[in-house]
Amino acid sequence: MDYVPPDFVRSDAWILLALVLNHAKGGATLPEIIAVANFINHAIPTRDELEGALNRLLAANYIAVHGKRFDVTQPVMAAYDRVAKRKQSVPHRLDALQRFLASTPRLELCPKAIVITEPAMENARQGYQQQLQDIQKRISEPRGTA
Repeated sequence: MDYVPPDFVRSDAWILLALVLNHAKGGATLPEIIAVANFINHAIPTRDELEGALNRLLAANYIAVHGKRFDVTQPVMAAYDRVAKRKQSVPHRLDALQRFLASTPRLELCPKAIVITEPAMENARQGYQQQLQDIQKRISEPRGTA
């Protein structure tokens, strides 16, 4: 079995916040994670960032996998409600989740249970781009025609 480095890194908080913000929808697919991550950080996470974060968060029991959807667990939502009040700015929420991850016990081992292949990542990027194009099209249509 392959492993990922067990120490949480800053991009893990970025991916965790993207998942928290998708929690009300029942979690997120890879394209949805990419979309919200881009909203948060004005960047698209790399395959290594996504794969590392998802595996560390899974090993820590901070996320669950339901088919192709990833969702945060209730303990994460409880911590989020405590440390990252929803009225705070997105950068403040990201910092709060970074502190939350830094305060958790170090993972001893982090098995690579989630593998994102390059074709899967490319499909996710294309799915995100299609969502973005659909939104832009809806926004640019005159009122009453959508």
